[in-house]
Amino acid sequence: MLDNYVAAVKRHLPLRMREDVGDELHSTLVDSIDALEEATGRPLDQNEVAELIKRRGHPLLVASAYRGDRGLVGAQLFPIYLRVLKVGLVIAAIGVLADYVVGDGVVQARDLARLVHRYYLPALNVFAWVTIAFYLMDAWMARTQFLQRWNPLSLPGALDVQRWQAPRTFSALVHIGALVLVVKFVIHGAFLQGRLIGAPVPVMVELAPDFRQVFPWLVTALTSGIIVLTVWAVARGYWDRLTLCLSAVTRIALGSVLFWIAGRGEAFTTQLFTDSVPVDVDAIVVGLRIFLTVVATVSMHAGVRHLMWLVQPEPKAP
Repeated sequence: MLDNYVAAVKRHLPLRMREDVGDELHSTLVDSIDALEEATGRPLDQNEVAELIKRRGHPLLVASAYRGDRGLVGAQLFPIYLRVLKVGLVIAAIGVLADYVVGDGVVQARDLARLVHRYYLPALNVFAWVTIAFYLMDAWMARTQFLQRWNPLSLPGALDVQRWQAPRTFSALVHIGALVLVVKFVIHGAFLQGRLIGAPVPVMVELAPDFRQVFPWLVTALTSGIIVLTVWAVARGYWDRLTLCLSAVTRIALGSVLFWIAGRGEAFTTQLFTDSVPVDVDAIVVGLRIFLTVVATVSMHAGVRHLMWLVQPEPKAP
């Protein structure tokens, strides 16, 4: 329990502070336990150790005291707020870039001003809504004394956190970017400019009418679930058993759906905007099917990996 508590505090500290603060906190708690055991003449049981740790304070409060930061969002929630905000801003940028590339073609230097203009409003919305959400969460926690009612016994195991670490932010954002492209395609299709695909004229590729009845909603729902779970895991720094289970199910389901779509040539329709210029639309569709297959493979692999994590035996503390 002591190691779990120290690990929970360290997760909310900057990297440069984690080891020093962790060692100091661990040493302080061990000294307190030794002093109590000497005074009582017996070893403390689990509930007594939990009570001692609880008096020390919730990991968020302890970490905020070491950081000493202040802001609109309370210091306790600030590290989680910052991680969520960074991921949200990057997702907004990915969405704007994907929309521009698919809709207007390859981004060139002269297009940067237009991209910045398109990004301004989504970024402002992300900043505003994330800040409001965390401000309200901070106010609710202060009013209900949520952090004062915590139970050290509910902390995740340090070994579980170590083996169920969240994906690195960069790899998570790359996967989210691919999912955003998939959702844009299944809902709106892809208007591919000639300079993007090396063709002299634009080409429109979309799902066939029969496939547009169900698959856009299904893919959007599964993808949204994966993105929410991934952002939550990145914000906390680790997966737990519930989020791992949900992630495995949604990723395997999405991978299966994308494999099914990519394996059927009749699932795609193309539209040329001129009949006077020959364009190899079959090659374009093949490229799109390959892209969907790659995303499906990555999603399926991640889902299976999460399932394997769940069935692995729990590690024993040294």
